[in-house]
Amino acid sequence: MALQINNWNENNKSNQRLKSDLLEVRTELNSDQKRLDSVMNIVDRIDKAGKYLLDYLAEQPKTIDSAKVQEAIVSVTILASFGKSNAAYQNLLNNGNYQLVKNKTLKKKLGFFHNTKDWNSAYHDGPLLTSYYEYIRKIHNYVKPGFIRKSYESNWSKKSEPITQESPFNSTVDFDKLNDGAELISLLDQVQVGSYIQKIYYAIIKKDIEELIQLIDDEIQSIK
Repeated sequence: MALQINNWNENNKSNQRLKSDLLEVRTELNSDQKRLDSVMNIVDRIDKAGKYLLDYLAEQPKTIDSAKVQEAIVSVTILASFGKSNAAYQNLLNNGNYQLVKNKTLKKKLGFFHNTKDWNSAYHDGPLLTSYYEYIRKIHNYVKPGFIRKSYESNWSKKSEPITQESPFNSTVDFDKLNDGAELISLLDQVQVGSYIQKIYYAIIKKDIEELIQLIDDEIQSIK
């Protein structure tokens, strides 16, 4: 009887440690979910700005919303990325509690989620980042010195002033040069491809996080 009670106590302690570690993983995933939502909103705004600029360069309309073009130029220079947190998952492994997880699907998905390379790492290892940096380098040829840096702090985006290609305009952007920038269009197109892939990847990650949270909740409820 004493041995049975001792075994029960040990099992209960193990279950409580597992539950504690899983709660930490859940908290970490909740935090990641919030950060990911924020990054996805930023990426979506950047993607829309890039699409607007690409359409403008391709169509070259006679009437130009100068502020919107300038805002789009600056927006595409921003690279927003999301990296998964790993501390709580590592604790689950290091404490030996990962092996105590009963749900095989949860174990498999946790391992896959935390061992899959993040978008920012994949991006840095591929040609898309090269296109992004090349776009930033090239865009300085079409604007006045300091324009990009100052734009992060200014409110010029609120000063929309539609203009025509025929009318004189004292702009920080050289529209004549910009409209003749075939190479810039090619670079921007590559950056837009990267942005689109990034949005798809983050949507998958968001779904994975939601599934993991549900699986963890189910596992915690099963622990006695």
